[in-house]
Amino acid sequence: MYDQYLDEAFVGLDRAVTDWDWLDIVGLRTDPDFDPLRADPRFAHAVRKVEERLAGRKFRRARPASRCPGPN
Repeated sequence: MYDQYLDEAFVGLDRAVTDWDWLDIVGLRTDPDFDPLRADPRFAHAVRKVEERLAGRKFRRARPASRCPGPN
């Protein structure tokens, strides 16, 4: 029974890694909610996929705080 839930968790994780924006899954390595999955090799594969997506992404520099618009 546990294996069925584990398989379902990895189906959902794979979907998340593929479809979601990287900001939603960047905590994959440290979020304690993923602890039950860490021992499975599929988890390491998911982490690699996230790292590959992040490596290929270009980031813009943040604007200095003085140039950001203030509250209305």
